[in-house]
Amino acid sequence: MDFLLAVGGTWLSHDAIDLLIKGMGAIGALVAFVLGLGQYRKGQHWKRAETILGLIDGFRRDPYIQAACLMLDWDERLIRIKDGPQIDFQNSMLKRGLRILWMNEDKNIPLDAAPVTDKEGINYFTAEEVVIRDCFDVFFDYFDKINAFRNSALVQVPDLSYFKYWINLASNVGEQKNDPDIKNVFDNYIEVYGFRGFKELQAAFAESISANSSFNYPP
Repeated sequence: MDFLLAVGGTWLSHDAIDLLIKGMGAIGALVAFVLGLGQYRKGQHWKRAETILGLIDGFRRDPYIQAACLMLDWDERLIRIKDGPQIDFQNSMLKRGLRILWMNEDKNIPLDAAPVTDKEGINYFTAEEVVIRDCFDVFFDYFDKINAFRNSALVQVPDLSYFKYWINLASNVGEQKNDPDIKNVFDNYIEVYGFRGFKELQAAFAESISANSSFNYPP
């Protein structure tokens, strides 16, 4: 059997050298895999960061969402959406604007806000109340979109800290505005119109939200 001199003056057979080479190859493959995994995770991190920034940017740029945020944040305020008329907002308008009206006696078909009046001229919602409904439809629907991203593992709950303030505020709107009837209206509106994504995000954040938690404004 032939012997070859290896590192350190140790004589190794061809078989031993083959095993050593294969072992080094396996180690090299493992190192390459670990480095590749690190690069993949780094790439995934940037993709997630881009997704989060996109969600935040979309939230902040939407005029209807921002109007809904103002209604949550303020008890009274003049609010204008784009170039539309100003709304002299007061908290009591939330109870009327987001109330549920039914199209049938069985109460399983909610009335849409679109028809401000019926053919007999009966007022269902004022023009201002229709705007309020439009704003919160877009607001809650956006959280449905965020939750879809979460369910697809594109983002995780810790990534959504920016939105925690608004989820808390909408979830505890009755306490914040010192009117429990407003919370009842919100909860009913969310349930009847099926904003399940918002409800799922509420549950996802529930563990980190205590009854006495303080609300920090987003950056």
